[in-house]
Amino acid sequence: MKVLLVDDDTDVREIIAFTIESQLSCEINEVDCGNAAIEAIKLNSNYDLIVCDYNMADGNGGEVYKYLIDNNIDIPYVFCSSDSPQDHSEFADRSKMLCEIIKPRIFDGIETMVEALKIHNLRNNQESTPVNEEGYCPASLNLVANCKHLPCDIYLLVGGKHLKTFKAGDEFTIEDKEKFDAKNVESFLVKREDSKKFVQYVAEKVISILEDVSLKVGEKVLSVHDVIMDTIRELGMSESVARAAKSSVDFTLKYFDQSEETINLSHMIFGDPERSYLTRHSVGISYISVGILKQTSWDSPENRNKLVMSGFMHDISVKKRKFTESKFTQINDLEEIKDHPQEAINSLKSMKDIPEDVFKIISDHHERPDGSGFPRALSGEQISPLASIFIFSHDIVDAMFELIKLNEVISLEAVKRIISKFEYSQGKFPRIFKAFEKADLFQGV
Repeated sequence: MKVLLVDDDTDVREIIAFTIESQLSCEINEVDCGNAAIEAIKLNSNYDLIVCDYNMADGNGGEVYKYLIDNNIDIPYVFCSSDSPQDHSEFADRSKMLCEIIKPRIFDGIETMVEALKIHNLRNNQESTPVNEEGYCPASLNLVANCKHLPCDIYLLVGGKHLKTFKAGDEFTIEDKEKFDAKNVESFLVKREDSKKFVQYVAEKVISILEDVSLKVGEKVLSVHDVIMDTIRELGMSESVARAAKSSVDFTLKYFDQSEETINLSHMIFGDPERSYLTRHSVGISYISVGILKQTSWDSPENRNKLVMSGFMHDISVKKRKFTESKFTQINDLEEIKDHPQEAINSLKSMKDIPEDVFKIISDHHERPDGSGFPRALSGEQISPLASIFIFSHDIVDAMFELIKLNEVISLEAVKRIISKFEYSQGKFPRIFKAFEKADLFQGV
């Protein structure tokens, strides 16, 4: 059995490959982007299964699926991502779709995949699915090194015998990795009955947590995931909003992780406790703006990415670090920050691959529909659709924090009451207000 595994993150590919091999007897070909997957299929279309991520820079998972549909290639396709295929129009035709795996719940998804594959093969009179019945599964040194404390016993094959090398709960240190690396140990073994426990632990750590690699040993690890999830819970955002924005959040976090300059920017946004309110405010706008965008004709994965990137970056130049929920309400405070949109743009200009629309959103995020905003006092008609959604979402998030201060439930009606002082009759804002009313943004609890 031949499997094509497509994911742009090496660690994630190793987790998925380990899980597949713990369940199936198969040969796995790994590639890191959609275009490489398409080329692999062109060279050899005799794959029995494709397991594919969605968000990848050089060709996404939707392009791979569309290639199968357009060329009528009958290879079962498994959508493996942190978002949902329902969020992407490429998957309206589900004829090639076997099932979906939602990260980080990889093991459960692979179990579902194996059962779906058995049914598929029976229906199509194909050979039975080759289930792996070996007692041990190989786990690479890199995968094991992701475990600070091992979730299960780890073995090495020595002289034909399985030697227990680490016990469950043992710490796997940097020194351990260096020692086994020097001995050319490429993989350990995990008992097959422990494979689920191992995968769940490693997947949660690798996929959900972005570690601050610049911190010294012993210093606190930055968990962007924790900051984001705490903000979602604090603001009472609905699960549908969280799912709609998840892939774009992942895309932006991968952008932050690409160079020393962008890593430092991420540290400043998510790791400075004195910017706590600005961080939560930025996360809130990122998610709410995507939730509203989804109800408009401007919705696309690219536009979601632009809104999330703008949300995280728009206040990076604010000098008043101990910014609080009281916001800048005094004239002197507004004067203090009137130049911060352009200052933010100036600090970001040296960074690669930031879409021009992001600069436009950041530039205009304090403009107002009635022309009373700054820095250029644009009219509602002069503000672009994405910037208009961002401005409106900024108001929504401010209203949500106001309701928290008042100890009131965050709901559609409560937020509408708070923002009723604003006028949304100009430009794109009437359409955006209607989209806001349709969007399922709040838990309401």
